[in-house]
Amino acid sequence: MTVVFDKGMNAEDNLALIDSRQQIHFVTTYSTYFAEELAGLDPRHFVQLDVVKNQKLIGKGKEEDLLSAYRTTRTLWGQERTVVVTFNPVTKRKKLYELNGKLDKIRAELIEYRRRYRTKETQWQNPKMILARYRKFCEGLYVNPAYYRLSFTPDTLHFSKDQAEIRAAYAMMGKNIIVTDNHHWSTEEIVSACLDRYRIEQQFRVSKASSHVRVNPMFHWTDSKIRCHLLTCVIALCGLRLLELKVAGGHSAKTMMEEMHTLNCVLSWENGAKLPQVQIEEPNELQAQILTSLGYQIKNGSVLQEDFQNLIG
Repeated sequence: MTVVFDKGMNAEDNLALIDSRQQIHFVTTYSTYFAEELAGLDPRHFVQLDVVKNQKLIGKGKEEDLLSAYRTTRTLWGQERTVVVTFNPVTKRKKLYELNGKLDKIRAELIEYRRRYRTKETQWQNPKMILARYRKFCEGLYVNPAYYRLSFTPDTLHFSKDQAEIRAAYAMMGKNIIVTDNHHWSTEEIVSACLDRYRIEQQFRVSKASSHVRVNPMFHWTDSKIRCHLLTCVIALCGLRLLELKVAGGHSAKTMMEEMHTLNCVLSWENGAKLPQVQIEEPNELQAQILTSLGYQIKNGSVLQEDFQNLIG
């Protein structure tokens, strides 16, 4: 069995427990900031992967976006691990665009700082306070303040980009580090297992959605009711996952639930009829696919009353 978890769960205690059991392996991610020599590797040393994601990109004629990887070993958490560094060109382009935009914002902010320092405005003559403002501004942008160097003279504030820091940031963009203790897996198998984490992350998002499975806020205080609440949420998540498997097409449970919430129905009672007739509005393509996959027949926008009662019950 292989456990796939995010870097937030790769505590030493968890890994020690997995290492103690030979039948269990793990796949996790590792922060690029703790392995800058790996994250800074030139993508020319990477090998393109034969994974489903790349096959789809090739089918769309996007060979420049193919995922590639570099495989090696490192001693981590007290044992030798297989390490795979992946490179995604699409992610690098997005990160590069975002960082350049933030650097432009920082430059504009520093120009204003310099003007206030030169004109000797109140509370703008202390270099330490200006540096503190600068760091706080960078913190708000989630940017390393080391990208710009600031210096002061009695007359002006000087600033310039630290090209070495920026180049190091560029080199790490689009990189992801995967660590596993399963040395027998191929690189493609390791990367595919890591890519499949999106299903787990998607379930966490669903568990926080107010209109689907809402774990919090929890309006209980006794242990039995808390356990019952969490059990109900887990059952609901299982039901949503079964819905995804039942309805082909790759749609998420969140999307399907939201689509079905917008499907309206009416009760019409004709003269002489013993029971009312349930009619739904004309379903869209996805709504019709969901109903058909669940075994319901659509006839001119209508379904049998007993079937629809089962559906909404």
